[in-house]
Amino acid sequence: MLTSGRVAGFIGIRFTKKRAFQPEEINLSRALAHQAMLAMQLMRLSRESQQAAVIAERNRMARDIHDTLAQGLTA
Repeated sequence: MLTSGRVAGFIGIRFTKKRAFQPEEINLSRALAHQAMLAMQLMRLSRESQQAAVIAERNRMARDIHDTLAQGLTA
């Protein structure tokens, strides 16, 4: 599985007996692998978004504290 041009993982399908696969079965397994890859990307993006929101809130609070202290010292 590739995400953003780099290998993010492998999916293997194993059977106890050797058999030939129909094209539909191969296409289905590829589609399932793509769905798994998309789910991984969505989780990564969600985590990054949450981290960005936390950092933005911390920066906002730091600005508020700075402004409050600056006003108190000016007075």
